[in-house]
Amino acid sequence: LLVTGRTEEARRVLKRAARMNNTDLTDKLYHQMNSYVKLIKHNEIDEKRTREYSLLDLVRTPNMRRNTFIVGFSWFVMLAVYFGLCLGAPELPGDPYVNFIISSCVEIPAALVAWCTMDRWGRKPPVIAS
Repeated sequence: LLVTGRTEEARRVLKRAARMNNTDLTDKLYHQMNSYVKLIKHNEIDEKRTREYSLLDLVRTPNMRRNTFIVGFSWFVMLAVYFGLCLGAPELPGDPYVNFIISSCVEIPAALVAWCTMDRWGRKPPVIAS
């Protein structure tokens, strides 16, 4: 709240937290809050520092390296299975055109199910389940 300049709302939140914890807030805290907001505004005016990210940031830390590997591997496996099923549908016994049409028609309900599950549970559980 302080970063966005909403000091009055921050004061109300702090007063409520202090009341719940049975403590009192000093005027020194409010003075520090105001000076912090002024400092933030001064820094925003002086220089707008935005960090430039690169591909190396994906492998800098061990946690980020692990997440990048897991996401990349998941995408690779899902795409390989998807293209294998799509390109292999005409090879099924029967008419190749009918097989292709059936496999194409199956994608519509699959997309709707994926959309509904991601809307309800986020993206991680459907990806894990697939």
